[in-house]
Amino acid sequence: MKKIILFFVFISFFQLLSAQTISDVGKITLSIAPIESNISEAQQSLLAKRIEQIITSEGISSFAYGNFTITPKVSLQNSEVIEGGMKNINVVWLDLSLIIQENTTGKIFSSYYSTLKGSAMGKDKAVIDAINKINNKSAELKKFISEGKKEIISYYKEHCNSIIQKSEGFAQRKQYEEAIALLLSIPEEVRECYSNAQKNALQIYNKYQEKNCKQQLQKVSALIANKNYEEALSILMNVDSSTSCYNEAKKQINIIENKIKAEDDKQWDFMMQQYKDKVSLEKYRINAIKEIAAAYYREKASNNVYILR
Repeated sequence: MKKIILFFVFISFFQLLSAQTISDVGKITLSIAPIESNISEAQQSLLAKRIEQIITSEGISSFAYGNFTITPKVSLQNSEVIEGGMKNINVVWLDLSLIIQENTTGKIFSSYYSTLKGSAMGKDKAVIDAINKINNKSAELKKFISEGKKEIISYYKEHCNSIIQKSEGFAQRKQYEEAIALLLSIPEEVRECYSNAQKNALQIYNKYQEKNCKQQLQKVSALIANKNYEEALSILMNVDSSTSCYNEAKKQINIIENKIKAEDDKQWDFMMQQYKDKVSLEKYRINAIKEIAAAYYREKASNNVYILR
């Protein structure tokens, strides 16, 4: 029985570590808004990739949904054809602007403007050439990102208490996922606020677990009745020890543990050693709330927002 309990804590933690986006939780994040432009979709896609490179080169990650957005606007202002022997050369000029802003109020935190010139045999290729000339290492773009980052940190310092109060309102309405996601949108750079937000998120996580574990145990009872023991056990593995359902979960595990085949002793010893070396309850819970926040933002993502990787 002890081995089963240790196993389900280990597996739950491993599943959380496997999530691809929890590493972004607690970092300054930007999403890319739909591009306003008079260029083609393929050219817009290329521009989005260039903007992605600008952001990631400065150590900023992104969810597809978040509090802050980088809004690109690009306009084909002029083009001309230069005759050159057997082949003509198309030359284009693009006006590009980038704005970092807060989504709710639309307040602008940083802005960048530039004129891009491109040339190629064909107008579309000339536009692509202009976009490819965006230098993500330029001093102006670095300043644009750093100023935006500085203003975002100032925003969180100024609004820390109101963000925490808003999350408490969500929690009172049992909107636990939204409450946790809001708290974990606060970046680590705002140390005191981030620390307080994480503590609050862990408290809300207990309520979240309490809300969901009873529903999960009802599902387990049905699975056991249908002799679907493996799926039942996989659900029980995720019941947190801080909830009132934990003792019942252990009883249910005891019922089905003889119905499934356990690993050999060496494998169990290895997994228990991994647990002792790497897993603490606090770390498990922190990763759990990060996964809740990441899942919330994934669900809220707009189809029109580019996901940065």
